[in-house]
Amino acid sequence: MYNKILVPLDGSPLAEKALPLAVELANLLKASLLLARVVKVPANISDHQAHEQEVIRSAEFYLDGVRRFLTNTTLNEHEKVQITVAYGDPREQILEIATAKKANLILMTTHGMSFEQRFTLGSVASHVLQHSDIPLILIKPQEIDKYSTLAEIMGHYSAVNAVEAKHSVVVTLDGNPDEEILIAPAIAFAQQIGGAIQLLEVVSPEISDPQFQYRSSSIKETLGDYKIASDYLEKIQLQIQNQGVSCYNAVLVGNQISEIINFSKLVNASILVMPSFGSSNVHRLTAGTLAEEVLRESHLPVMVVHPPINQKMAYLKREKIESR
Repeated sequence: MYNKILVPLDGSPLAEKALPLAVELANLLKASLLLARVVKVPANISDHQAHEQEVIRSAEFYLDGVRRFLTNTTLNEHEKVQITVAYGDPREQILEIATAKKANLILMTTHGMSFEQRFTLGSVASHVLQHSDIPLILIKPQEIDKYSTLAEIMGHYSAVNAVEAKHSVVVTLDGNPDEEILIAPAIAFAQQIGGAIQLLEVVSPEISDPQFQYRSSSIKETLGDYKIASDYLEKIQLQIQNQGVSCYNAVLVGNQISEIINFSKLVNASILVMPSFGSSNVHRLTAGTLAEEVLRESHLPVMVVHPPINQKMAYLKREKIESR
């Protein structure tokens, strides 16, 4: 059950663009918000201790202002907003805050930028993505250069978005049993928002050899993959329905990224749930890369779910063996 959402902020409008979705999810999930800011004093400051205290006070003042704005204008009265300031490396401190404050969901913007025609996560988001033990929701802000004040950000979001009106959770699978770790978090999320789960697997009509030279697979191969995927999703669908959650499934053939995005639009998805690790099949994109590619092409929130540490280590070991 999700009852505390950690939202890291750095004082920038870009980071604040996570707040509208955070508020909406807090209201839907009946969860509290934990607003966090991590500060660091430059090494060349002579009076280090005094400057550190001033920086921390300034960060607390900023967070308190955000808290007052949210509680006065957007949050339901039963919601709570907590604030915390930490000192050090944001990449490490965000994870430590999540553990210490018992957050069970992290929500943050990607801070992603375009580099040589490719989308890359910001260093903080990337580190949290790789090391968090709890689900992480990443969003790519729309119209980054607009709506610089918090009031503008909140007002614009409410005018064009409505998670409450959608209530559809898309879960991507590829037949890899390791990826079934997505199911429990997705069920918990769907139950709390009163929504349905849409299982999706995309069968790619292309495969690659170890040298990554692509060739088209035959119609027979594609149909075989389609049947395997369909049987697999029907099994997972039944498991979910037995837990009292409405669930549907779809198998599509085509490019993974475009099919995932188009399907999510078709079902009016609230959120996309994906794993943080990749498929062992060499002809598919790794899941981590796939999640980033979806974020690059879409503004749909992506919940990234991580395996338990022992499962992750076993997965990485198996990947190493299979790559030889």
